[in-house]
Amino acid sequence: MTKRRILIIENSIHVTGGLKAILRTCIALKEHFHFEFIVPRGAVVTNVIRDCGYRVTEFNLVEIRRSIKALISYTPMLLINAFKLRYFLKINKIDLIVSNDFYNLLAPTYRFLGGIVPYVTFVRFMPDRFPKPLVNLWCLLHFRYSYRLIAVSNSVKEKLERHQKVVVVYSEIPLENEMKVYPYNEHSREILYLSNYMQGKGQEYALIALASLGPDYEEWKLRFIGSDMGLEKNKSYKRRLQKLALELGIQGRIHWGDFATDVAQEYRQAGLVLNLSESESFSLTCVEAMYCNRPVLATACGGPTEIITHGVDGELVQLGSQQEINIALSKLLRDSNLRRSYADNASKSVAKQFGLQQTTYKLIPIFEMAIKGSE
Repeated sequence: MTKRRILIIENSIHVTGGLKAILRTCIALKEHFHFEFIVPRGAVVTNVIRDCGYRVTEFNLVEIRRSIKALISYTPMLLINAFKLRYFLKINKIDLIVSNDFYNLLAPTYRFLGGIVPYVTFVRFMPDRFPKPLVNLWCLLHFRYSYRLIAVSNSVKEKLERHQKVVVVYSEIPLENEMKVYPYNEHSREILYLSNYMQGKGQEYALIALASLGPDYEEWKLRFIGSDMGLEKNKSYKRRLQKLALELGIQGRIHWGDFATDVAQEYRQAGLVLNLSESESFSLTCVEAMYCNRPVLATACGGPTEIITHGVDGELVQLGSQQEINIALSKLLRDSNLRRSYADNASKSVAKQFGLQQTTYKLIPIFEMAIKGSE
C-alpha cells in the first residue's frame, strides 16, 4: 500500500526543541507515512533534516517581527508563498500539511485562498508569551481552517480558547538510536544547562544560584550548551550573562558551549540538569535528561509540571523565585542519595508516561482522519 504523503512546514532557521520533536515524530512514523519538509531559505536546519533522510524544499518564509519593514513584507510574501505552496502540493501529491507551530500562517492562508489539502498544526509555545490580539487572530484562522490543533501539553491547551479542535499529544522520549538510560554518574560535578541563549530561558538564575553556594561546592561547574541562533538580541543576552558571571566571581567555573550535535554525550557527563525557564510549553530537555537517568531541577513554568513529580523524580521550584532556586540547588548538590533517587525514578516515570504508545502513535489516527475527511 502506498504511504500517504505529509508535508511538514517548519518556520525555524536554527535547531529548536520543536524541530527535534517533529523529526522524532517522522522517524517513529516512517512505516506509516512519507514525510518531507518546507523550511526558510538558507536555514541551518536544512542539512540537519536532510541528514535524517528527508527531502527539503526552501521557501522565502517570513516571520512576524516588531519592525515596520518586516510587517510591510510579511503579507505579500505570505500570499506569494501560499500560491507557491498550492503548486508544490499538487505536483508532489501531498495528502496532508503539518504546520510545526501555531504562528505559521502559510497553511491557513493557502486554505483561505481555496486550497483543498487539509492541515493540522502543532502549538509548541505558551500562547501567553505573545500579544493577545495576535493569539486571537491565530486562533480564529486555525479554528476555521485546520483539522486539529495539537497542543503539546495541557498547560498549552489551558492557555488557548476552548474549542473541539484542540487535542493534547505530548512529545515522546528519545528514540533508541539517539540516547539510552545511562548509569547515573555519581562522580560528576557538572551542572548541565542545555538551552539556546535567549532572554527568558533562565540562565541568569543558574549563575546567581551557583554564586550563592559556599566554598564546599566550588568543585561543581556549570556547563551551558546552546546557540544564539545568529540573532543579535541573543548574542547580547549571552554577553550580559558572561558579564554577570564575571561580576559574581564565578567565571572560572562556567563553560560557555555552543550548539551540540551529540546531546547524549552532554547528559552522560552531567550530575545534574537545570531548566529554569520562564515559560515552557513542554520541555524536551527535562524529558531527555530524565530518560537518561539524570536528576532535574526545573521551574514550574508550564510543561515541566506535567513531566516532573516534585520530590519523587525531580525538583520543581516556583517561577522566578531566586531564593527557592538557591535552596533547591544547594540541597541537591549536598545530597548525592537524593540525586540518585531522583535519577532512578525519573527514567522509569518518563518511559511510562511518554512512550510512543502514549504520545506519537496518537497522531496516526489524527493524520489519517484528516486525510480521509478531505477525500
